[in-house]
Amino acid sequence: MPPSLNCPPDVDTTADFGEQYNSSVILQVPVYADNCPDPELAWSLIPPVGYESEYNSGERSGSGIYVSPDTFWVGETTIWYYVEDSNGNRDSCSFTVTVQAAPDIDCPPDTTIYLNGTENNCETTFDPGIPGLIQGVPPIEWTYTVSFADGRTDLTGNYTSPAPGNALTLGDIDFPVGVTTISWRAENVSGFDTCSHWIEVIDTIPPTFTTAPYENCVDPLHWAVYSPGSPNPVYNHTNPLLEKSPVDYRTMFAGDEYLNLLTLEDNCCDSTEMIIHWRIEFSDTPDPQTGDAVTHDDISGTGQPASYRHPVTDVPTDIYLWGDGVTFTEVVHHIFYWVEDCNGNTSETVVEEIIITPRPEIIKTNY
Repeated sequence: MPPSLNCPPDVDTTADFGEQYNSSVILQVPVYADNCPDPELAWSLIPPVGYESEYNSGERSGSGIYVSPDTFWVGETTIWYYVEDSNGNRDSCSFTVTVQAAPDIDCPPDTTIYLNGTENNCETTFDPGIPGLIQGVPPIEWTYTVSFADGRTDLTGNYTSPAPGNALTLGDIDFPVGVTTISWRAENVSGFDTCSHWIEVIDTIPPTFTTAPYENCVDPLHWAVYSPGSPNPVYNHTNPLLEKSPVDYRTMFAGDEYLNLLTLEDNCCDSTEMIIHWRIEFSDTPDPQTGDAVTHDDISGTGQPASYRHPVTDVPTDIYLWGDGVTFTEVVHHIFYWVEDCNGNTSETVVEEIIITPRPEIIKTNY
């Protein structure tokens, strides 16, 4: 008649805080009997997957009752008991010791969203998802922090989730342009785990603006006296503070707004946050003395042209729009505009004509 053997019940416990094992698992003893005296009891141990190297050969089998309390690693350990009587009759049974680990969480993937221009306040509304709970015995305390890209007050939360221990959804959140980071922490009696993911909102829509061409004549003369003995006439003009000879250009005084953008709009940025770029390319004009073509250097600036400042002295400076006082024909210059918004998007370049008409040609007739 073979001996009888009953194993202790399975054990389910948690790891020591911050460790991958429980250092003091207490096991109940097996119950065995036989009609013959002095049956022999032995045991063997199958380590949990991944922790086989923590046991040497002498720790995987033995005789008598398994030593308790003892250290058990995270995962499922199986212990077999064997009993054999003097006649070679045997019986066996097994039970498991399961050690639950600290939480192991996996955040959602990082997400990139491109604005399409229909959003309000340059934001997009999006449910960022929650971490997956890979392992960890409940209850689990969850803590999250949403650190917004624009520096607004963090969105935070803390709660305890009973079985099965999963995190609760955050729902829709308004995300501004930039990178918003969401940090998570999950903690139970065995320890904690953290992860983070980010939501990047990208504005790729350039600003829009309107312009207009500009046409005017060269600065008017108030009077002029011609003397055959002098190649340069004596003159004065409507603004006696102007000193130039000859008067063959239109003066855009510092602060004049004739060349300014008419409107400026963007889906995300205020006009004060955008950079206006402009450049005037001047056409050649004839020299009043020789008639040869005179080349004029381009000028450029940022901000509205009315705020043009001298590139060397950095003081508000007039702009001269050159005209033709020799052949008395129109001169067409070109001004180029482009704008960069606060998110680095640059508009297409817009070109407008600047037409400078001459004063009437006066021809002296002998009679």
